Amino acid sequence: MEKGDTVFFHPLLIHGSGMNQTQGFRKAISCHYASADCYYIDVKGTTQENIEKEVKEVATKKYALDEEISFK
Repeated sequence: MEKGDTVFFHPLLIHGSGMNQTQGFRKAISCHYASADCYYIDVKGTTQENIEKEVKEVATKKYALDEEISFK
């Protein structure tokens, strides 16, 4: 890719790149679309539980939340 190019990946495609060799930085945007029929899947006891915890910690810190965050 060249400077200013944009690339789109299918969400199930495993992808990556090497280290950024420039003095600048890379920008990324992640867009997700979901049906109104979606429902929450409890991740307690699964490999996703740590990710849920990390997301809650980042959101709590970034938005100075005092109360417990619930994804349900």
